Amino acid sequence: VASEGIVLMLFIRNMMGMGFSYAISPWINRNGLVVVTWLMFMLSIIINGSFIVMLVFGKRFRRWTAAHYEKVSEPRYGEFFKR
Repeated sequence: VASEGIVLMLFIRNMMGMGFSYAISPWINRNGLVVVTWLMFMLSIIINGSFIVMLVFGKRFRRWTAAHYEKVSEPRYGEFFKR
């Protein structure tokens, strides 16, 4: 079972990479390599820098969502949709 899971994970990863390559090529051709590189850099800084928000407000977020987590982690949650 583990080997099939790894194969599936690698397949999905490669399909995402292929899709990203096909999507970014027209963007580079339209805007130029420098603009695309800077936009990707800023996007990665924002996404990867979001950990600072979690450092500051993470405990508050966990307390705020604790009741919902307990509800959805119950084993019988969602049985209504299995009918």
